[in-house]
Amino acid sequence: MNVEIPPSLRELYEASGPILRYRIQRDVIGRDESYIATSEMGMAVAKLPAVQQILAAQDASGWWGDFRTSEVAALRLCEWGLESHRALENFCEQVLLPTLLKDDVLWEFGELELDAAGRTQARRIVRDKTLNLLCRARREDDPMVRTHLEFVLAEWEHYTAQAGTKAKETTPLPLPTADGYAAVCRYPWSDDEFPRVRDAVERLAQFSEKQPTPAHVPRALAPFLFQLLDKWQYLEQPPRLLYELELAAELGAARDLDYSAWMLDELEARQDADGFFRFPDAGDIVASWYFPLEKENPGEFYIEFTFRAELIFKRLAYDI
Repeated sequence: MNVEIPPSLRELYEASGPILRYRIQRDVIGRDESYIATSEMGMAVAKLPAVQQILAAQDASGWWGDFRTSEVAALRLCEWGLESHRALENFCEQVLLPTLLKDDVLWEFGELELDAAGRTQARRIVRDKTLNLLCRARREDDPMVRTHLEFVLAEWEHYTAQAGTKAKETTPLPLPTADGYAAVCRYPWSDDEFPRVRDAVERLAQFSEKQPTPAHVPRALAPFLFQLLDKWQYLEQPPRLLYELELAAELGAARDLDYSAWMLDELEARQDADGFFRFPDAGDIVASWYFPLEKENPGEFYIEFTFRAELIFKRLAYDI
């Protein structure tokens, strides 16, 4: 397939496989599915064995096993650039929207031994995971999703105003979740709404840097809460740094937020003379739905680091 690639991206494109090439064409260069070449590349990705394996594992009700397994499968398909695939639409319609509308749905979190406060927080985690999946898969203005995100923002406001004070609460504070934060960053807020949302994210980040995870949180729920890592942890696991930066860039505030501004400076300093981004001091990379997308050899991870960097720069409107 003859695809015209800007000079600054040619080496990255040539070093990439079909998934990264498709996402470079669509998301970095900006040629959407209305371009024949982009559409053909997307159809080719959908036929890859790894993709077909996930698609074949989905049952007729839209599930891939339990909720956590379904979450990973859906996010993986999104990262492969298949947000518009029918499998994801089925998942949204048959699983996510019903989950959002039912206040008592806990899925496998319901199997944990939790008190009333723990179950409330577990429900909040399920709700926020659902919102994040909807925002990642659909990327469109949705009044119902917006309403739930406004509840999330209100909970953040209450949490940052009350946590750490001596004021007595009759009920446990609503603890912000990592997925709620991701959903807020991904939602297409209007220009008028953006300053308010950015300020809410900034307050949450500043507060979280100073406030440890409350001791009363059940251990099984703690990993799903919003928290910022120490700098050395991000540098040891570059995909975490890139993921946080990508969210801040989607929100449009990567330069405005202290925690993402230093990440952006760090990333820009990692580009070598050939245009690739490298993290030679990184530890063993923990694989996830986000990383890697196609490169299994750690010696080639720099290619995926570079794709993520270029995607971030594109969303920040850098000249690439």
